[in-house]
Amino acid sequence: MKFGRHDYDINFANKPIELLMPYTNIEKGFVGDRYGELIGVSSLPKGIDYAANIPSDWLAP
Repeated sequence: MKFGRHDYDINFANKPIELLMPYTNIEKGFVGDRYGELIGVSSLPKGIDYAANIPSDWLAP
C-alpha cells in the first residue's frame, strides 16, 4: 500500500520500473515460449500459460 501512494512523476518517471518495484516473489512456473520463432511449430501446444510472437492465424476466431 505504501508503494502505491508514491507520486509517479516524482518517484518513477523515466526510471526502469523493474528496479523500483518491491518484488517479493518471482513466479517461474509458467509454461510458454516465443512459439512463432520456433522452426517446425505451426500451432500452440496444449496446456501452456502464455504464448508470444505468434502469427495471427494461430488465434482462435
